Amino acid sequence: MKVCILNSVHPVSDTRVLKIATTLSDTGHQVTILSPSVQVSSTNLQELEGRLKLVEVERPKGQFRPSSGLVAFLKTLLSRLMVSIQLFRQGWQLKADVYHCNEVDSWLVGILLKILLRKRVVFDVHEYYPSHIIALLPGGLLSHPLESLLLKFFAICSRLTDGAVFTNQTRADLYKFQCPQIIVRHCVSLKHADGINQRDLALETSYKGRVVLLHVGLLRDTYGTEQLIETMRLLCDVPNLVCVILGGIYDPCNTIQRKLADLDLNERLEIVEQVPFERVVQYLNVADIG
Repeated sequence: MKVCILNSVHPVSDTRVLKIATTLSDTGHQVTILSPSVQVSSTNLQELEGRLKLVEVERPKGQFRPSSGLVAFLKTLLSRLMVSIQLFRQGWQLKADVYHCNEVDSWLVGILLKILLRKRVVFDVHEYYPSHIIALLPGGLLSHPLESLLLKFFAICSRLTDGAVFTNQTRADLYKFQCPQIIVRHCVSLKHADGINQRDLALETSYKGRVVLLHVGLLRDTYGTEQLIETMRLLCDVPNLVCVILGGIYDPCNTIQRKLADLDLNERLEIVEQVPFERVVQYLNVADIG
């Protein structure tokens, strides 16, 4: 079966996208990922070669933020629309059997492709999107009516959807989708807890005498970066402090790097690309602060 994963925002390096793609590939499906960025680490690239087809689309410009202003909001909206048009064109050419969508806008593209090509579409629901949209309104203006309206719109779209994937039952209950649903919890398998006391002497030696502030997971502009940088600033007088980002950094506009440079914190930041879960435990064992 030909499966096309539609991403309007998520890059290929996003762990969830990789897990979805490799799982489908392992079960014998032919997988193509349409994504704003097909650049992955060398280790992951070697693993993916020959298994998945990667197709790059334009990266959306800007982000939806309450403080951005109307002009910035409209520019971001236009950019996301242009990315959606590219997703539609590439998706149309692929003529996949199933379109797997990871955001609301890619979901709408998938529904359109389903109708026109008579194929199937699946929505992987990562978040409670009404709350993000409501947050863009000043002072929560019309928040309750808008939330109700959005949920009704999503429910209508769900009737045109062949399946939805949720990470927990609570989120599924909030949406009230009218299509087949499945719960796939996004968490670490308990089997990885077996090595909770696993240590790496070389790693411990490399950080000996240093205060390690550990951030586990991809660092990007909307993932608590402001708080992390402020924490580093408040701890700047701590001798030998190092902030380790375990999972890589997504900073296409160098926004994070500029903030760190302005505060003279670059030398205190160490970026480590994605590692196996067993290796995460070893880093946790040398960390002082999480």
